[in-house]
Parts: sequence; C-alpha cells; structure tokens
Amino acid sequence: QVQDFLTLQLWTCTRGAEIVQLRREFVREEGGVLWWTMPKALTKNRHSDAAVDLRVPLFGRAAAIVRRLMAGGG
Repeated sequence: QVQDFLTLQLWTCTRGAEIVQLRREFVREEGGVLWWTMPKALTKNRHSDAAVDLRVPLFGRAAAIVRRLMAGGG
C-alpha cells in the first residue's frame, strides 16, 4: 500500500492528504480517460473563492493502481 501511495504521488503530483481521501465516487471514465475529481471542499484551497475542484487525469501506473483498488473494493 505504501508503494501504491508513493506511485500515485509521483504520477499525479497530488498531495498525500488528497490521495488518502480518494474515493470511488470521485473517479469516472470520460472519453477513454480515467479522471479523478476531488471536490474543492476536500482540498487545501477550500477557503479560496477562486479555487475549483481538483481534476486529475489518471494514466499509466496511476490508472492501473486506481483500477485495481476499485476492482478490489478499495
């Protein structure tokens, strides 16, 4: 699990606090691309009026990890 966490950090350039909040309902496939959309309320910028939801495309090893975790109920 630590390896998955570190791989997601490297492949997505997201903060650890955001990765640990990753939920199945935040992940959708659109146009053949897996997208992780983190609601603004769960990001470090939640208090900024100019902030928006964090949208991260998942490719390569990051997509493989997320697909595996979602298939296993994680």
